[in-house]
Formats: sequence, C-alpha cells, structure tokens
Amino acid sequence: MAQRFVCTRCGKYSCESQPIEGVRIEKSKVVQIVTLLCEGLGVRGAARARGVDPHTVLNVLETVGAGCERLHDRLARNVRTASLQIDELWAKVGCSQKNIKPSDYERGDFYTFLSLAAREKFILSYYTGKRDNVSTDCFVSDVASRVEGRIQITTDALA
Repeated sequence: MAQRFVCTRCGKYSCESQPIEGVRIEKSKVVQIVTLLCEGLGVRGAARARGVDPHTVLNVLETVGAGCERLHDRLARNVRTASLQIDELWAKVGCSQKNIKPSDYERGDFYTFLSLAAREKFILSYYTGKRDNVSTDCFVSDVASRVEGRIQITTDALA
C-alpha cells in the first residue's frame, strides 16, 4: 500500500510514488484483480475475493485497460495477413433500444466491431459504438490503417 500523508497546515493529502499510476493498492493485488476479471469473475465478486471496494476494482480495470489499449495501438501496425474476418458483438447498455429517447446516445444497443486476422488468430482492430455509418466508418478506417497490402475480408454482409 502506498503511504499517504496529510499536511498539518492545509489538510491536503499526498502519497509516496504509486506502483501503478492512479492505483493506490499493492501491485500483487492489482495482478490478482486483473486475473480474476480475466477468468470471468464480475466486479463485485473480484472485490469480495480481494477484500477491496468495487470502485477500486473499476479503477484497476480502467487503468490497466488504458495501458492495454495503448500497447495494442502501438504494436498492431503494418500487419501482413492474407485474410481478415470482421464481425460485431451486441450488448445492451442501461436499457433496451426501444425504451431510449432519441437524444440519449449513451444507452441502448451497442456493438463492438472486431477484425480478426484469420490464420494468426490476432485481433487487429476493435471499436465500440452504435451500429450506424459513423461507427462503421471509424472502424473500417482504423482497420485500413493497420494492414499492409491487399487482403481478403470476410463479413456477415453488414452493408
């Protein structure tokens, strides 16, 4: 645990350097929380198993996820592959799509678009958003920026 200090004059808090930026628990607990989440345990279950608050688990997830995103973005460039498989995964956020107001863009049906290098079994690109032209165009342009040469693309015929 990173030691926290309080100033006796102004009351502000400070702490020692943190092992993982933005996370105030030991590195070993962070590793255990990430392992539990990867094994399919939920946020509350991981919090109970490690004896931490669920908000701490969410903070770990956000911090480690941002690092993984930066790493993938840096390494998944100039990929040479013969074929890509492109598909999308559906998720309901907050409520069903039929129950949201037109102005509420952050709830309802969301899709995670995935491009998978078929032979290598490598996720080349991903994007989460609505199933509309804007999200699809963002995803396809990201895929195009990561591959080299001509490739064969297999989809489920989403226009």
